[in-house]
Amino acid sequence: MADTKSTNQTSRSLVKPLKGLFTKNTAILSFCIFIAFVLWLLNALSKEYEGDITVSVEYYNLPDDKVLVQDIQDKVQLRVRAVGFHLLWSELSLLSAEARINYTNHADKKYILVEEVLANQLATTYTVLDARPDTINFTFGERLSRKVPVILLISPLSCRAQQLRAVSPWSSSRRGK
Repeated sequence: MADTKSTNQTSRSLVKPLKGLFTKNTAILSFCIFIAFVLWLLNALSKEYEGDITVSVEYYNLPDDKVLVQDIQDKVQLRVRAVGFHLLWSELSLLSAEARINYTNHADKKYILVEEVLANQLATTYTVLDARPDTINFTFGERLSRKVPVILLISPLSCRAQQLRAVSPWSSSRRGK
């Protein structure tokens, strides 16, 4: 019993100084500090900063009669200047930067300068300072195709559950229950 009483008195003696910390004035002060922090953050993020972003690149209108011999970049690292909000959102992956490159606009060249093409597409949000890689090379080879006859080495199934609908040298389809 005496042990419980001493523990109870100890906890009261610890709580008593903390009660003075959480008064109405402390709550108001904490709220004001929070509002000041939010306003400071909004002010800081409204200024321009330099940062790195990763841009996903999609290519379209590539020639159908040719095939790419080497892989082309699907992601490009850019050094950009932008408002702090955009850099923060791209860092948190809330704002994804994407670019589409039309090959027919550059068909006469064997390469594309990344900074030129992406600067036009990202001009509303970012000012492109540098790109890595700075060029994308297009190396095409001739597309070759050959038809090869397919010879089935199995006999058609005679099971009721499996029935072949159509058989041709190039494809077949079957229907089962």
